[in-house]
Amino acid sequence: MATHDVDETVLTLIGSGQADTRPAIVKQTGLAPSTISAAVSRLVEAGKVAEADESVSTGGRRARRLVTSDGAGALALVELGAHHGLVALTDPTRGIGAASSLLIDIAEGPQVVLDAVMEEVFRQEEAAGVRVGGLALAVPGPVDAERSRVIRPARMPGWDGINVAEAVTEQSGLPALIENDARAGAIGESVYRRRLEGVAPIDTLIYIKAGSAIGGAYLVEGVPQVGQGGLAGDISHIPVEAAAGRPCKCGNVGCLETIASADSIRADLAATGLVYENNAQLLAAARDGIPEVATAIRQAGTLLGHSVAHLVSFLAPQGVIVGGALSAVDAFTAGVRAALHQSCLPLDHGTPRDRIVSIRARSRALGTLHTYPLEDLKGESLMTKPRIAVAGIHIESSTFTPYISTADDFIVTRGEELMDRFYWRDEDWATQIEWIPVLHSRALPGGVVERGAYDAWKAEILEGLAAAGPLDGLFF
Repeated sequence: MATHDVDETVLTLIGSGQADTRPAIVKQTGLAPSTISAAVSRLVEAGKVAEADESVSTGGRRARRLVTSDGAGALALVELGAHHGLVALTDPTRGIGAASSLLIDIAEGPQVVLDAVMEEVFRQEEAAGVRVGGLALAVPGPVDAERSRVIRPARMPGWDGINVAEAVTEQSGLPALIENDARAGAIGESVYRRRLEGVAPIDTLIYIKAGSAIGGAYLVEGVPQVGQGGLAGDISHIPVEAAAGRPCKCGNVGCLETIASADSIRADLAATGLVYENNAQLLAAARDGIPEVATAIRQAGTLLGHSVAHLVSFLAPQGVIVGGALSAVDAFTAGVRAALHQSCLPLDHGTPRDRIVSIRARSRALGTLHTYPLEDLKGESLMTKPRIAVAGIHIESSTFTPYISTADDFIVTRGEELMDRFYWRDEDWATQIEWIPVLHSRALPGGVVERGAYDAWKAEILEGLAAAGPLDGLFF
């Protein structure tokens, strides 16, 4: 094991509490005591680890307890949406932890929303046994980052002119940073791709966040273009012909947001009798294949793509990154992609329209992290691998045969046996991903699958995905 890898392993074991003495680390890793002692010495010298005053009995000579240095601390990453909030903690030893979701209403104003956020931050701090040293917040409105103020947000009543960082500090005594959610997502996506081996970076890009509303950002060589007063990238209120006459919350009519956002899709469906109380229900209906929902979402993606096409033609970015809740729906990204293919001229070396991808949910959190100016929190040590689950049922079934395909016709693999099926698992790009094998069942072409077998596999897959925690993708 390389010296760097040994140091990282030791630091992780100490920071996570799995081992807090040299003998315990030797037992956990199986490495030689001299190797562990040298690694601890390097970490102490670097200021990442300290020896506590108390000692621990290990059956022989009492060993000094090892702790991560207080200076490392933890950072709370917060994303606020119109109807939800996400909170996660990160530190140099654990990376970005699992995010918890909050039900909020951004329209209730900063006091109520920030109270809920800080309550969750303190809960996670206590549960993780870490010390939070600051917060980074992404908000769904225009931001003057230099002054940490929200500027004339159309969907955030009570927030205009509020210095959110100052409000957080008054409540908690902690330093804070605020950024627009789309800009944070663009930064996070750019940084994330630069850290991956074998993946071409996209540093000049248009980022679109498609959720309850529509947000946008533009990066040039990794640097966000903020514009006068931090208003650059706000495509939500671009007037579009397809939205003519539709009133918008900004006070104008015909804005892009009124035809291409999740809220607008729900409103249009409600007018036809299909009522979804929140965006989670809308996305669930899309996953269930409700035709009216899939059609409405694809149409919204197409309208968004035609609007973005003008920007792509003018700015010629390396790629267009689609994030936000709607990016998880294939029909939406397919609509965006099709519109760009239709409306944009091809380039000699590929075209931005061919570089559309749906991003990790944690990219906005990662973006706020990389704009946070705390010297103790180095972005390089906080990178986490994307977590992709492997699961599925594969068979070509024919309804023209009376044969019933049963469980005996399938080859079912789980865990490492499942991953051993893939010849590429040891390739460089694959090692940059945390694979979570759940279940894969495959058979030769046959008839209709026996109901009992299908239900059992389906239940096992769903339970496995739920138990896996936050995921960034699913591979079949």
